[in-house]
Amino acid sequence: AGKFSQIASILFVILFSLIGKTAEIRCDKTLTVHLDLHAPSAYLDNNGQVAGMDAMLAQRILTQAGCQVNWHLYPMTGKRILRSLQQGEFDVMIRASKTVQRREYAYFSDPYRDEVVGLFSRKQLKLSSTFNMVDALEQNLSMIGPVSGWYGDEFEMLRTKLKQDSRYTAYPDAKRATEL
Repeated sequence: AGKFSQIASILFVILFSLIGKTAEIRCDKTLTVHLDLHAPSAYLDNNGQVAGMDAMLAQRILTQAGCQVNWHLYPMTGKRILRSLQQGEFDVMIRASKTVQRREYAYFSDPYRDEVVGLFSRKQLKLSSTFNMVDALEQNLSMIGPVSGWYGDEFEMLRTKLKQDSRYTAYPDAKRATEL
């Protein structure tokens, strides 16, 4: 019924495998790119081929740099994706917000889009179009949201409070989010 005002900066993350490379040097590697399949950013089309705006952007950038792309399509929680990137199980991921902690082990591109994280409800609740997470907290409503991921300080504070009150159902991955 409303929109959460926090804008999540979406970034393309590149692990240390490209350390020391300059724009003039062509990539001669096969890079494994993790995709959390969630349309429209990344999904399998009717032929089982990787599609989606973020997936195609990643493929185009990497192939123009001379890299080969190997898709990593296993469903994982956000925490596991970051840990796997850190441990070198894959080289690149899409859709990650830059934080101080993540900059310790990963490089980030410039943001390639901004997203507004939305809040929605059943029409039967007849909530105001300006309804937000603070309102949900004050009205003792329950919410469904991501188990992890960085959406800003305000979101994190509200999510933590809802969890403490046992009013936050967390989904681990895009597939489960869609089911919920």
